[in-house]
Amino acid sequence: MTQTLKPIIDPLTKISNKPRLNKENTDNKNSILDYNQQEIENWFQSTDLDKIYGPKKLPNGHIILGKKEVKFLENTLLIDSNVYTLTSGLIQLLFLKNPLIFTDSDLEVYKSILTQTSVHLSTVGNKIKKGGTKYSTIISKLFPSGGELSMKLQKNNLVYWDNPNELVDRLRLLLASKAAGNTSVSNEIISIFDELHEAGLIKRIPDV
Repeated sequence: MTQTLKPIIDPLTKISNKPRLNKENTDNKNSILDYNQQEIENWFQSTDLDKIYGPKKLPNGHIILGKKEVKFLENTLLIDSNVYTLTSGLIQLLFLKNPLIFTDSDLEVYKSILTQTSVHLSTVGNKIKKGGTKYSTIISKLFPSGGELSMKLQKNNLVYWDNPNELVDRLRLLLASKAAGNTSVSNEIISIFDELHEAGLIKRIPDV
């Protein structure tokens, strides 16, 4: 009987004893990518998809988040040269308008992503978009009024300030520069006054 089954048993034994590393190196990477891509597709079909602050899929298949194109590769999110490790909590923060389960670490990463992509800002670039549960429960706490203010400078670069005192110090320097005859700083002065007004720190924007 053993001799009869030998032609069948021997090949199976060789297969079972064969190292699996090569198989995983060649196939597993693609399967992980395919699996995650399907998961991403499923998130885009969610009835709770965040259409204000969430990723958007273009007709050509590319995915954008705010002003940046993003790529989901295996278990990471790639934005320019920055790589973010995906967790279930971060996925919820990115895709859902009412994320429920996430960690403090997820929130820190999410804040970095918002800062990099500006997806939480208006198209003008200097106002936070307000709307929905995610804004009231998450984004407004990540970027509280007067806590971290953003503005669009003359070179179209967004600058985030840790506190309004830094903004006021900058304003003093600009006003002194303008008083000395430098009129090129007027737009930045107006932008700072606008930020302070939006944050409720001044009652009106003065004429400058």
